[in-house]
Amino acid sequence: MRFYKHLASLSISLAITTLSYAQYCTPTGNCTRNDFINEFSMHTISNLNTQGSNCGTFQNPGTAYSNTGLSASVEQGKSYFMSVRGNSGFAQPQGFGIWIDFNQDMDFDDAGEFVSSSPFPTNQDFTDSIKIPLTAKIGTTRMRVRSLRANIVSSTQSCSTFNTGETEDYTLVITAAPIPPVTDFEAKSTFSCNGTVEFFDLTPNQVTSRLWEFGDGTTDTTKNPVHNYSSGGTYTVKLTCINSFGSKTETKINYITVSATSGPINPNCTPKTISSAAGFGIRSVQFGSISQSSQDATVGYEDFSCVQTNVTQGSTYTMTLSANGAPANQNYRAWIDFNGDGVFTSQESVLSVDNATSASAPVTIPPGSVLNKPLRMRVAAVYYLTAPSGASYTSCSDLTNGQMEDYSVLVAPNTLPAVADFKTDQTKSCDGEVQFDDLSQNVPTSWNWDFGDGNSSTQQDPKHTYSASGTYTVKLSVSNQFGTDSITKTGYITVDLSSNVKAACVPKSLSHRDDYGIHYVLFNSINNITQDGREGYQDYSCNFQDTVEPGISYNIEVKTGGLNKEDVTVWIDFNNDGAFNETSEKVFTSVNDTIHKGTISIVSAATTNTPLRMRITSDVVGTQLKSCDDATYGQSEDYAVYVKQSGSGPQAPTASFSADSTKVCKGKVKFTDGSSNSPTSWLWEFGDGSTSVLKDPTHQYTAPGIYTVKLTSSNTHGSDTETKTAFIDFDEVYCGGNPDGIEELSENPFHIYPNPTQGQLNLSIDKSDVQKFSIRILSVQGQIIYLGSMELESGSIQTLDLSGEQRGLYFVEIQAGEEVYLHKIMLN
Repeated sequence: MRFYKHLASLSISLAITTLSYAQYCTPTGNCTRNDFINEFSMHTISNLNTQGSNCGTFQNPGTAYSNTGLSASVEQGKSYFMSVRGNSGFAQPQGFGIWIDFNQDMDFDDAGEFVSSSPFPTNQDFTDSIKIPLTAKIGTTRMRVRSLRANIVSSTQSCSTFNTGETEDYTLVITAAPIPPVTDFEAKSTFSCNGTVEFFDLTPNQVTSRLWEFGDGTTDTTKNPVHNYSSGGTYTVKLTCINSFGSKTETKINYITVSATSGPINPNCTPKTISSAAGFGIRSVQFGSISQSSQDATVGYEDFSCVQTNVTQGSTYTMTLSANGAPANQNYRAWIDFNGDGVFTSQESVLSVDNATSASAPVTIPPGSVLNKPLRMRVAAVYYLTAPSGASYTSCSDLTNGQMEDYSVLVAPNTLPAVADFKTDQTKSCDGEVQFDDLSQNVPTSWNWDFGDGNSSTQQDPKHTYSASGTYTVKLSVSNQFGTDSITKTGYITVDLSSNVKAACVPKSLSHRDDYGIHYVLFNSINNITQDGREGYQDYSCNFQDTVEPGISYNIEVKTGGLNKEDVTVWIDFNNDGAFNETSEKVFTSVNDTIHKGTISIVSAATTNTPLRMRITSDVVGTQLKSCDDATYGQSEDYAVYVKQSGSGPQAPTASFSADSTKVCKGKVKFTDGSSNSPTSWLWEFGDGSTSVLKDPTHQYTAPGIYTVKLTSSNTHGSDTETKTAFIDFDEVYCGGNPDGIEELSENPFHIYPNPTQGQLNLSIDKSDVQKFSIRILSVQGQIIYLGSMELESGSIQTLDLSGEQRGLYFVEIQAGEEVYLHKIMLN
């Protein structure tokens, strides 16, 4: 008997708990300082001049909350005027927020239930129009109005405590829109391998009965039916919805495709979504002919393996995964089961992108793929802060705030002749070691490399070590059963063993975030623009070297991410021992900034006549990294400085050059080296992607434009680089009647003023057929300080603010259709 009495007591307790839970929250506040809602009206509700009746006094504060009991009857689909005012006699303005519980679930947390908010705090009336959606549930529900002193009210604050503000609740009775159903529906997947398809009625307004017609002669009257098609084919689906005001039919032609063939082999695991907030996961997949939209992670794992694309062995395709509107960045992954065994290995990973809104990557179908058989493709996305770490993020991981989806690919054999191509990440080497990567198409089966130094290889991606300095021509021949092809890249590799920098520790970036890291480095002649910390550690010590002198100070500028300030530290290995002394070799520190400027002094005791490693590190403010420490969000980059020997001994070159003309109409330019200190090798970069190693080259530009030219001169004692920004101007109009050959474009329609300027730069145009233009502003070092577009009509003016930039000379480049206009401006 006691046992049953205990059960009865427990049941009552549970009932009370449940009843208590299914209540609207009662927010707390304080309006004793006169931060109250004085008037509110909407439709038939008129609650005026309440004077903060629930505020109380300083000594005895009130609840600052009122369930007014006032109500109004509103209709689905209609809009209603609303007006709210605070205490207009009080000096402090207030922000207002309004919620309506449209689905009647006793909270205001669902999408679309935050119906209005004032854009700024005000002492005056805030008015708005509130529309009752067709999806609103018919019946009685709650409307909440809140005020907050001197702040904007946000959607998440329906139950928050307001220290200075008041809350009023009202009742709304929602009635049905007097219209027939606005019929709409969708299928969980429009493709099926087994014939099973789940349908969902999305009709927003009232439905009293419905009729599904699945296109195979069968029907259903349930709201969200699961239908089984018995044979393959393409089916047109209809849904007719009825209410007391009429009926409407929605027809989707050839909507469902049922595959007549089998899908890929079953996977060895089925990943689960443990739990997820709305918006996370996979919403869109693009790969080959696959273009699939789907629901978010709240539905968990989805098997779309009957959605298939045909690909060709050896060809490359772009894969794009996204979840538009996700609450935060995600970590994306993708795998393809190329050997068809139902298991995704790490070697079958085809995409891996972290902390991004979307992910895109090229996917090359490997030669060893199983042919003419559906192979499973798995994609994944998960909130980056709840993602499995590192290698534990596998194709079988269960995800929180994320999901996985499966598709399939069918690989066809490649029957085209091989086409040769290759690349290397750097065409200049200081230690002689070069990694070559085969880019040949159409699945070659044999490779023959000629490295230009008498050595060869038959590997697909060989690593070759050159034993002597020089410039080398590289040739690759490839073959398959359908043909042979070769490619030769003349003067492709430059080896300068005298520029090799002593190795040092290699720090890592542990977990890149946002745009942390190094965006560019300016130091004397070094001018290097990079992505950010997502690249991790970068060694530029071979390709970016600068010649300096002992006892002299040089300017340095390092740009880090613009979203968060960082600390930057620079070291130079002055004694060339492969390590950075944390005291004597730390040469620059800048904290809590995004543009890090200063000077670096070259010590008199520095090792001369050899390149010395210079390390630049950026990371979160306050981390105080040492030279070998791993960065949390930032990164480290290495460069090199060559210290000239004091006195009259041998010295590295000082680069200098000239051209026979800087304004040309046919594109041919003769360049002349003027470097001092007897350089023995030269590397010209003409600004159009072409290079030369000749001393005095003649270069042919193939396309009109404005080009920046760079010369690096070297000898056994070091190297130096001179860069001339916007040096060559190639345009056919210079072949006109002007005897000097330097006539400007027929008539420059753009005006830029004032020039010089204190920071405000005005742009106007006389006339043009093109109204939208792209504009770049570059420093004399070639650094882009502004990149954007503008729309100008005759007589209009657009203003740019450069007041935050360093004083000096800049170039303004405006592209209007096919025309490019260049202006010089001086910022004082």
